[in-house]
Amino acid sequence: MNETDNLSEEHVNARRLSRHLARRTSLAFALFGALWILLSDWVLAAVASHPAEFAAWQTYKGWVFIGISTLIVYGTLARAERKQERANAALAASEGRYRLLFASNPHPMWVYDVETLHFLEVNAAAVEQYGFTQEEFRTMASATSGRPKM
Repeated sequence: MNETDNLSEEHVNARRLSRHLARRTSLAFALFGALWILLSDWVLAAVASHPAEFAAWQTYKGWVFIGISTLIVYGTLARAERKQERANAALAASEGRYRLLFASNPHPMWVYDVETLHFLEVNAAAVEQYGFTQEEFRTMASATSGRPKM
């Protein structure tokens, strides 16, 4: 898998997460709205004694609905943002461990693009064994025999 494939996979995963978040937020909002209308109208009908009082309470009920629904949407988005931050931190830690293992490995190693065979990264052992700098490696393509070719 090359770098472009990784980016497109990350893009697909981000879109999937975004659609999932939109569905969850919409469902939570719709469910809350339906329950709010049904239950609050039932309570107001029992509490309000005449139409003017009922109308005043309807206004207050609308403001409370806006406040609570805003908190629901905010909570859903904040939770999704925290989840994304944790995923990014885990990815960074994993990449750091990979880079440490790659860079400190005593055996020559390299990463190359499978389509072009050009080197993307080489470790210090490869630089030492073959005598090329990392920049020189990046201008070369990988040979199938195991030794870099120019």
